[in-house]
Amino acid sequence: MYNQEEYKLQTQAFYLDRASRSNDNSFDKIAKRVGWESCTLQYIGFEVATTYHEINWQNIKSVLDIGCGYGTLVQHLRENKNFQGNYTGIDILPNFIEEAKKLYGSDERNNFIEGDFLADDWSNKYYDIVISLGILGVNYDQPNQYGEKSKYCAKRAIALMMKLAKLAISIYFLNEDNFPILQRLTNFDMAFYQPEEIQQIIKEVSDKKYNLTIESFPEANDAKTIAKLCFV
Repeated sequence: MYNQEEYKLQTQAFYLDRASRSNDNSFDKIAKRVGWESCTLQYIGFEVATTYHEINWQNIKSVLDIGCGYGTLVQHLRENKNFQGNYTGIDILPNFIEEAKKLYGSDERNNFIEGDFLADDWSNKYYDIVISLGILGVNYDQPNQYGEKSKYCAKRAIALMMKLAKLAISIYFLNEDNFPILQRLTNFDMAFYQPEEIQQIIKEVSDKKYNLTIESFPEANDAKTIAKLCFV
């Protein structure tokens, strides 16, 4: 059912397609090229994903950003969270990593990796916080609607994130309950999940106690949704 090379090629094709749709030179161009509708919405997502009541960012020593795109999250962390620790961003697209290094690579605390999160070797690597704002967005069941392949990949990704994170995790997903069915049918390359599905996956793969909150943005009934876990 699961083929790593097929998974990699579909992921690359999905994000290359998004990047190709945004060839303008507007203020929002960088956000749009990595799949966000605007820079404003991207930063709202960053703020939701990185706000944990239990955590003071000044005490955080390491962050892993999966599907980091151009690395814009690290700018948000440095400027708005006073994050002083080490940041690692990984992305499956070489040109994204090249651009991220140009933008933020001069800071020796930042490290950018070109790689496949589910295929790379993460032995003996741990991070205080692990964030993924895109890894669950691809429909791996194409040309069919999202289904078992997509859910299997989601489970593998969340399980690995749980293994690598010491303190907290944030996972972005498209909330099926808040996404009109006609739009789901026309966005056949995207995967959608019910919050209950994400909760169940987390429960199945976790061997830690955690507090879980699920928050949609920019409004409560929006499809853009982030699940946040803090380990207790």
